[in-house]
Amino acid sequence: MEKYQRLIEQLASKKDSFIYNNSGKEHAQIVLGTLFKYAEKEIRMATGNLSDAVLDNPNVINNLQSFLAKGGTIKVILDDYNKNGDSKLLRLLQVYQLISESEGVIVKKFNKEKKFTSDSGQIHFTTVDNSMYRLETDTTNFKASGSFNNTAVTQNLNKKFEEVFSNENLTQPI
Repeated sequence: MEKYQRLIEQLASKKDSFIYNNSGKEHAQIVLGTLFKYAEKEIRMATGNLSDAVLDNPNVINNLQSFLAKGGTIKVILDDYNKNGDSKLLRLLQVYQLISESEGVIVKKFNKEKKFTSDSGQIHFTTVDNSMYRLETDTTNFKASGSFNNTAVTQNLNKKFEEVFSNENLTQPI
C-alpha cells in the first residue's frame, strides 16, 4: 500500500495528468485524502452516505479539516442518506455547517431514489477545483479512476453535479 500511496502523492504534487486506477477501500482512502490535501478552493462529492468504511480515516478527515480551516468550500450530494446513520465525516460537515458564517459547507440529499448513473450503472465522484477528479464506477468494490490534472473530465463532472445540486426538484438540504 505504501507504494500506491507514494505514486498518488507524486502524481498529485506534480499535477500530473496520468489517469490512475484504484480498487478497494484502502486505495479510495489514499486517493480521497490526497485530493483533499491538494484542494485549494472547492470540493464536490456525489456519494452514497459518506460511509465510514472509506471516509473514517485520519488522513481523509485531517486533510478535509485543513481544507475547511483555510476557507475551502465543499458541496455534497448523498444518494443514500440515513438520518440515523453514524458517519463521522457527515457529523464533521454538519458541525462546520453550524459554525460556518459562510456557505462553505452544503450537504444535500437526492429526493426519492435518484442517483448519478452512467452506461455501466451507478457512479460516485469527487472533483477538486476544476482539474482533479476521482470517478467511482463500481460503488460496491470502490473501483475508480481519476486524475490530478484533467480539466475536461473534471469540468464535465462539475457541470453534471451543479445541474443536479441547484435543482430543488432533485435535491434538498439535510
